[in-house]
Amino acid sequence: MGKNLGRRIKKNSEELYRLYQEGKKLRLSNNILAFLLLSAIEEISKYFIELLLSKCGNSTLRRNIRTRIYNEHIIKYEFFLSIYYTIQNYDVETIREIARLLSSRWINIRKRYLINVSNIDVKIEDLNDIETYYIHYDEMEKAISELDRDESCHILNTLVQLIGKK
Repeated sequence: MGKNLGRRIKKNSEELYRLYQEGKKLRLSNNILAFLLLSAIEEISKYFIELLLSKCGNSTLRRNIRTRIYNEHIIKYEFFLSIYYTIQNYDVETIREIARLLSSRWINIRKRYLINVSNIDVKIEDLNDIETYYIHYDEMEKAISELDRDESCHILNTLVQLIGKK
């Protein structure tokens, strides 16, 4: 990963989070706040993927992941949540279940803003839960930085398998 790409992605995430915090002060609707926060999570998820790609160094794998991952929101959420719960030492089946359930829920929350077909506002509890995940990204980044090349490639290959099942 070029240093500039990683920095730009991480900066985008931090800027979206800053906008979320400003929006809270301005009392914007929870739907808008949720969209900003979920966008920040998507960006940090892309950053984590780029970190792993740079550690792995497999250009075929990089192309395979980049052609799909940047277009599919649910996969970025599942990836982010999987890393989060792996660090918490959950078992694989629990991680898989939680990641799928929460990412589907997050997609539904995101759609409320984009499509605006629902008059239902995002609950403050949901916003607080999503923010709790985001503010722990530094722990996730540290865990990824401690991985070696083989571990990074293994995680990415697993991600490719997940993408293939969609």
